[in-house]
Amino acid sequence: MTIRKKRKLKKSWKPLVSVCAVLSIFISYSVFAFLFHMMNVKSLEFKFEDFVQNYSRVSDILTFTYGDPNLKMIGIIVPILFFAFFLYLRRESLFEKQYDDASEFGLHGTNKLEDPTNAINGQVLSNKNEYIPGDFKNSLKNVEEGIVLGKVPNENKLLIIHDGTEIDNKNVLVVGSPGSGKGQSYVITNIINIRTQSLIAIDPKGENYTLTHQLKRDQGYKVYTIDFVHFSEASYNPLDLILTDEDAQKVSKNIVSSSTKDGKEDFFSERAQKLLAALMVYIKATYPKVEANMATLITVYNTSVKDPEKCEKFLELLPKDHPAYGLLTSVLDGLAGNTRASVIASFDSAIGIFQLSRIKEMTKKSDFTFDQFQDGKSILYVKIQVPSNPYRALTSVFFNQMIDRFYMLAAQNESNTLHTPVNFIWDEFPNIGKIDAYKEVLSTCRGLLMYMHTIIQDISQLQDDKLYGEKGARGIISTHDSQLILRVNEKETAKIISERFGKTTVKHKAESITISKGSRSVSKNDQFVERDLVTAGELLKMKKNQAYLLIAGHDVMEIEKAYQYEVYGDLLTKNREYNYHHSRKKLGYKDPLFTEDASNKKKDFSFEEYQKQHYGLSSIEQEAETKEQQSEVKDGSSLENQGENEAAESVEEEATSKLPNELKDIQIDKNAVQDFKNTTENVKKEEEKRKETRSHDDMLDEFEADFEAVEMLTDTSQTVNHLKKEMELMNSHSSHSSHVRS
Repeated sequence: MTIRKKRKLKKSWKPLVSVCAVLSIFISYSVFAFLFHMMNVKSLEFKFEDFVQNYSRVSDILTFTYGDPNLKMIGIIVPILFFAFFLYLRRESLFEKQYDDASEFGLHGTNKLEDPTNAINGQVLSNKNEYIPGDFKNSLKNVEEGIVLGKVPNENKLLIIHDGTEIDNKNVLVVGSPGSGKGQSYVITNIINIRTQSLIAIDPKGENYTLTHQLKRDQGYKVYTIDFVHFSEASYNPLDLILTDEDAQKVSKNIVSSSTKDGKEDFFSERAQKLLAALMVYIKATYPKVEANMATLITVYNTSVKDPEKCEKFLELLPKDHPAYGLLTSVLDGLAGNTRASVIASFDSAIGIFQLSRIKEMTKKSDFTFDQFQDGKSILYVKIQVPSNPYRALTSVFFNQMIDRFYMLAAQNESNTLHTPVNFIWDEFPNIGKIDAYKEVLSTCRGLLMYMHTIIQDISQLQDDKLYGEKGARGIISTHDSQLILRVNEKETAKIISERFGKTTVKHKAESITISKGSRSVSKNDQFVERDLVTAGELLKMKKNQAYLLIAGHDVMEIEKAYQYEVYGDLLTKNREYNYHHSRKKLGYKDPLFTEDASNKKKDFSFEEYQKQHYGLSSIEQEAETKEQQSEVKDGSSLENQGENEAAESVEEEATSKLPNELKDIQIDKNAVQDFKNTTENVKKEEEKRKETRSHDDMLDEFEADFEAVEMLTDTSQTVNHLKKEMELMNSHSSHSSHVRS
């Protein structure tokens, strides 16, 4: 079946239609007025003056026409006929010039738009695909599991690649510019509908986890998260999976290539890469697992390799049978002068991100293994920074190691496949860094039960020399048997996709006018011409809900997007707000909602927090704090009595809260607390007076004297303990300050 292109109305169609409507009403009224006139005159002779007089009798004419049962139907049909007649006469002005599909002639091309229902036959796409809008119970129960590509236009039928499909591979290339609905119509829809296979889902905004993690837990999934933005979730040590020197070469190449401007290696970066690989082997062969990480590697590099003299001694002491000896000497022997300086500079650039405090901490150990994703169905949400990822060196290594490990696990099974199929939903795919030999992975992963969903904004992202280049991008596109176009904003991408959709033959009417000896003749004939099936201009002007789907072995299909909130209704969201905690009750889930354990979250590193912990307040901050306190005393002088009472009560409450459990019932003597407050106030005033004339040691002696006085005034053990802690803190600060000055 071929879909014929619908004729499109011109932008100026409304005024033209209005004129036709008014004209048809006017002429119809004139006809009925004439009949009314002829029925009401005694003579058959037509007098224009009498007709004009009767013409103005609007009410009588309408009553005459529509009050008579015989004329009423005529009164309805006549205006419609006139309206249709005028539209027909002006049809060329009403519609844009259009063409008819003539691809069956094949004169210029045979490509055509295919009806998507042709593929819904249970062999290409699932025929268990009907959903009831808003009824998420039905959608989750009756729609077959699989990869949702979209839906049939104006129907409640999904286009699903199911397990029994005859499509050679289930890899899907998704092209969608920002705002095209990639997340809502593809990513989240497939996270919901893939129900028995493992998922690796890139989660740039963290939205996917927020909306779907409880649903996946209810579906029986083990849920994992890793955060490459704040590094506050699971830890990952890339050296854990380095088992051979070949592994070290792969990892070091990923890291170094991510640090170069164009992703290509020159002599210096190539030597830096080999040095990194050699150090990785050294660390793995020398240190226990808990210490074999990038932090240790950087320490060894700084203390034993970076300096030429120390490096020479390091190599002399290294046993010749050490696994890293040959690798290190092949790189470092004879390396001197400017050449060595350039190699060291390249190495420093490559390992730079691993010296950042948060990354250094994250990569010290691994909280999970990739093998866990084969121990039953699992989902891993991977948070990566957008719009650009400054940690590509790390994320590239992470995903390359994951893919390599899955290939290894599949090879260990008798079936040479994974126990649990895995879907990689690569949202913002170029942002994760380069995947080694990705074209070859796409060609072979099907046999291992691994399926790649490559989601990009435009094709130029893949063509970046730092990633795959123009040739590599073409190869990657061709190894996806399904290609889904959600929207295009970039001209070059539109041109490439239009060329990929191919050419077709179209027919249109050609009109020729011949004038000869005062006579004019018009002839029309059919013309067959070549045309892009979908032009670049049409791709750039796609509507919000419109999409194109190309499946290997089929013609291009014009389809609609499968937004999760249309297919599943209020399952996840209602009025753009999270709603699943209500929906799960209707699904019969009674287990308590999963709650995040805040104690497992790593605290973000803060320079300010570090400074306060190790060095205390600066002199400027101390002065500001003193002024603030003095201001508070001055402003509060009129409320002195009230303030003293509140302060005493505050001290009492604080002291009580710090008592051991067995002393909580001891009543604090309010007079003692008040005496303590008065004494400490006197101490503070004396301190301010003598601030510029006494040393820090004198300050400590006076504080000790005051402490003894206060100890005599107070009978409660909690007050004494509080003062002792103050003394310890002051001594500690004094010792640290002396160390800093020295």
